[in-house]
Amino acid sequence: MTSDTGANMWLATVVLLASLSRGWSDCFFPFEYHGTYAVQRAPNEYSEVMIEINKMLPYGACHTRVDNNLILQDMSNGCLRCFHLAIRSANVLQLHTRDPQSSCATHIDSTLKLCPTVEEMSSLRTTANSTVHELMLYKVRSPTNEEHKHPVYCPISGRFSFSYDIDDGTESVTECANSDSQISNCPLGFGLHLNFNGCSFRPNLNMTFECLGDWRDSSGNNFVALLDTGAADDKRPRYRCAMYRKEAGTGRIYVALSSDSSCHRHLESATRGYERLVLQPADTRPWPLAVRQATCTLPDWAQGVWQHSHVDGDTMVYKDAKNFKTHTTRCVAQHDQEKFVIYSRSQCGEESYKCIWLKYRGTNVMEFQIGSSPSDKADDDLCADHWFLETDWITQGKEKPMEESPCPVSGEYQGVIPDTDDQLGAKLYSDCSSPGIMFYSVLSRGNHSHIYEEREYRCLGTWHEGDVMYTYTQRRDVLLYECFAGRVMADGRVFIGEAGTDESCRRRIDPTRTGMLIDQIAPCYSTEATGGEPRKSSIPPPLPVPTQTADTTPELPRRRPDRPASTDRPPWDPITARPGDKDDSGAGGSGGGGGGSGAGGLQGLPAALLAGSVLVAALLRL
Repeated sequence: MTSDTGANMWLATVVLLASLSRGWSDCFFPFEYHGTYAVQRAPNEYSEVMIEINKMLPYGACHTRVDNNLILQDMSNGCLRCFHLAIRSANVLQLHTRDPQSSCATHIDSTLKLCPTVEEMSSLRTTANSTVHELMLYKVRSPTNEEHKHPVYCPISGRFSFSYDIDDGTESVTECANSDSQISNCPLGFGLHLNFNGCSFRPNLNMTFECLGDWRDSSGNNFVALLDTGAADDKRPRYRCAMYRKEAGTGRIYVALSSDSSCHRHLESATRGYERLVLQPADTRPWPLAVRQATCTLPDWAQGVWQHSHVDGDTMVYKDAKNFKTHTTRCVAQHDQEKFVIYSRSQCGEESYKCIWLKYRGTNVMEFQIGSSPSDKADDDLCADHWFLETDWITQGKEKPMEESPCPVSGEYQGVIPDTDDQLGAKLYSDCSSPGIMFYSVLSRGNHSHIYEEREYRCLGTWHEGDVMYTYTQRRDVLLYECFAGRVMADGRVFIGEAGTDESCRRRIDPTRTGMLIDQIAPCYSTEATGGEPRKSSIPPPLPVPTQTADTTPELPRRRPDRPASTDRPPWDPITARPGDKDDSGAGGSGGGGGGSGAGGLQGLPAALLAGSVLVAALLRL
């Protein structure tokens, strides 16, 4: 069954809800959450949890959402329970809740008082007999009942030797004390391959883990979720959770695993767990003499930590999430203001001279290309124009934005979603008091209080190429960066179209053909002018804000105020401005971009803002 079929099923369900009588809750899960998850019910035994449009079975129907807390209602007895929900990756959700016996309530205010606190959740690994329980949900099937496959790049990258010890109470010696055992994520970075050698239990044991996601909690601890591809029986857990810590200076990595599929049982830190590994990086060859003697550095504006890359002086480390490789590059010679001859080395030891083309798209966004002609020697011809493609850009957003980048949408816009018998509408709106944030929602045209999906976007940058404006955003409710393209016609009509997700702003897109026509119905919103407070969001937890380095559960997305307030036109150039003479070099603009493969073409929705949802693939067709 195709993803378009799944999207049509989602759309049909929403249309059905919109056509029913009042009384439906407006607490809905985004399409990306839908599917079947495995959750541990006993050691090495799993049951299923199913997330539908407004249900998380068997726990109940979604009643209310407050911040990152979900209030679910048991459909058999009406009991209300609070679940703290954090999305850890496209494969992993983490829930915390209390004992059913002690957390059942009949009123929302009483239920909210029983929500797990941050302190209770963070101390779960070291507190015995806690009333708070953790539930790790590992996605196994899509909403269309297909096997769920979403490879994730492992945070442990390269080749290492390791020692290994297990705290199973059977012996007091380290099981693998020497450095003969090997681990790597080669040749593809989404798996960890372990080869045990010279160990006390048995020789030449091989294991492979697939990485399902990694995150950092509120205390700064690093976690990674793993799938044991060899756990075909009930003798060992199918899913594992580990804490890890990288030691500055030495490159050594400490890893500790829990004893089951949880992220707390027999797991206290990266050095205290049921199983423990110490990884020592393999020796690497010295950089070639020409590289060590080079004096060039990469541009000042490119320095810092980006979405999947890090630039420091003459060195750039880039995680290629599409091909699952990490490239460490050193600048050898500067070709011009934007192109540089580099020497590149992958985490698996592949080496060559190449050329990198760095394009400034603003203080928060850059794009780059790697020339298509690698060489075993440095040559200025590597940077010739014919080795690069106009459409082959990789887009990166700053992890910690230097300054706020205003969104290109000023005011409130609406459109009608096609193929819904005029029952569903789409709205796109911005808050003039926070110009770097914009919102998108799907709602009933018959009753605007029935909101079926809502998203919040943080704009990272915008630039023009001809009469098309590209904007790179971070979607805050799922783990996605999105790019979209806009075009304003001479008669004032505005079109918006999807242009890619997670690392690629696709070129040669005409929003007038592939996007949606939207009409402005109000100027920008101002909570200060109206004196109103944003309404509480109905969607599950948002992404971490890029500037955060601690927890992955920040404040919930805000909703616009209930009433618009007229304000003066903002000082930036909104997407609703008539196209004029623009400098499409990007050298002075505010950046933008997005990456990865999108959900397919989008038609009839503010597609650029819908790229993450398979729903969009059914509505927009490129």
